[in-house]
Amino acid sequence: MRALPLLLLLAAGCPAGDSATPDSDTQGPGPGDSDTGDSLPPDAAWPPYSRDPGWESSDDGYGTGAAWADIDGDGTLDLVIAYGNDMEPGPLAVHYSVDGAIAERADWTSEGDAYHGHIAVGDVDGDGFTDVVTALFIGPAGFDSPGGLALYLNEGGTLPDNPSWQTGEEIYCFSVALGDIDNDGDLDLAAATGEPYYHDPEPDLLWLNQGGWFDDPPAWQSQDASWSMDVAFLDADADGAMDLVFARQDSPHALYLNQGSGLAASLPQSSPAWESEGTGYEGNTVDFGDVDGDGWLDLVISDNMQLGGPGTVSLYSGPDLERSWESADEPAYQSAVGLVDLDDDGDLDLAAGSWWGALRLYRNREGLDSEPSYTSASALPVMEAFAFHDLDGGSAWERDIQGDGPLLALPRPCQVVATSVPGAVGDGWFSAPTDQPVQVTCRVSGAPDLAISDWNFGRGNLLFEHQGESP
Repeated sequence: MRALPLLLLLAAGCPAGDSATPDSDTQGPGPGDSDTGDSLPPDAAWPPYSRDPGWESSDDGYGTGAAWADIDGDGTLDLVIAYGNDMEPGPLAVHYSVDGAIAERADWTSEGDAYHGHIAVGDVDGDGFTDVVTALFIGPAGFDSPGGLALYLNEGGTLPDNPSWQTGEEIYCFSVALGDIDNDGDLDLAAATGEPYYHDPEPDLLWLNQGGWFDDPPAWQSQDASWSMDVAFLDADADGAMDLVFARQDSPHALYLNQGSGLAASLPQSSPAWESEGTGYEGNTVDFGDVDGDGWLDLVISDNMQLGGPGTVSLYSGPDLERSWESADEPAYQSAVGLVDLDDDGDLDLAAGSWWGALRLYRNREGLDSEPSYTSASALPVMEAFAFHDLDGGSAWERDIQGDGPLLALPRPCQVVATSVPGAVGDGWFSAPTDQPVQVTCRVSGAPDLAISDWNFGRGNLLFEHQGESP
């Protein structure tokens, strides 16, 4: 969720096929995987990061969306940042990775500026190059005009100066996600909609990929209207079909199950199959992963406190998604969250950020610590989004993930190097229109670096470099 101006503040993985039986091998090599490197990284010492970031960008703007993506097609991931938020229009920007490093100033910026929210990356048109979708939170007239969504189709190794496609219907949208909802081997587009400060709730939306394009009107919308601030694709019930989860403001967080399964995957149900219990929610960011190692995906959701929320981070454990953990440290303007194995011990740890607060890491030691065992040295700028990747590749190795199609869960973070059949790569998932065995070769790391987008004008986006050793 974005932060209002200070003036206003003072006056916000596992393989899944047709079977409903999950596989708990989500981190590290297992029976279904083959490691193609010479050796695995050693256990990384805790803490994974020094207490101060090792890199800061020098571009001005209100950084909001962040992702790693191979934009120029050279086989290494570049850092993509979207600027704007609700403060001042800004560009989409790319820092190209060169020899395991990125420059302080962006190498490419879009021609047009907008109030960009969060972003999603993936090969939408199937040409082998990574495209970028951005949320447009508000329109050119600020809060008085809705924004929408914009797609930048990669043109052979560079993004176009202006969007290749935008939604025909104007909507308030702060976050987007790419995933294959119907298991046809291409990426569909989900939008978390609504603007909670001045406008009424809106239905959440989904567009189907039609030959590398998203045609209006959307193919699905939620039955209920809400203020949703984040969205993710995941197979929550392990039936081989993607579901949608939304982090919501002033109403329960919600999960919409796919109406089909496996090769018969379809659109989500119009009403939620699960809603978080209780009241007082101010959802900002959602992430997923098997935290407790029982083979079912869990949800982690941050709740801000700007508009009356609790200012905590909660874990909802699958398959019933009951709240099983809540951060016990001081409430904060919670924002970005991410589940990733930071100490290379085979389970998922939790990274959490806030507005004008410290980066916090909750280590998983037979369950998440109730309070962080690492905090950054001082309060950081306004953290908006996390993006994990081993930038210099010093602790990376290739790993084969095998299972039956049409849907295969991948380690996160994972850079897909090769697939045995054509398909789509979303955030942590590979899908292909087949129920036969599928193999995906991923480049993974036991020592991922952390990029953080920063909303605070005058401070740059940040990179915390992992202190883990090379294999």
